[in-house]
Amino acid sequence: AGSKSDKFVDRMAALPAMAAGVEALTLLGDGAFAVTTLDAEGVIQDLFGERAHDRIVLEALPLLRALALPPERLDPLLEAALGSGHDPALRAAANVVAASLLETLPSK
Repeated sequence: AGSKSDKFVDRMAALPAMAAGVEALTLLGDGAFAVTTLDAEGVIQDLFGERAHDRIVLEALPLLRALALPPERLDPLLEAALGSGHDPALRAAANVVAASLLETLPSK
């Protein structure tokens, strides 16, 4: 089954490939498929759920930008940023990512 550090390395290594795949699908006009697929696999929830890690959250920023999720889909990220049950380093990383994503949202 692999150690916890092996899984961390695997998760870190997968992020750039996922971001590149989403960008490619978006360029082909199928960005919604990428969002649906990653959502079905629980990737977003996994990034910010109980197995979240501050370094992975920070490295996920290009992926999250490529996904261009609507604000209501950012709830797991905001829960990680604001949740008192999370590690302070994770909360700080989630705050950085949330602020960066919120800056790119179109104003109403």
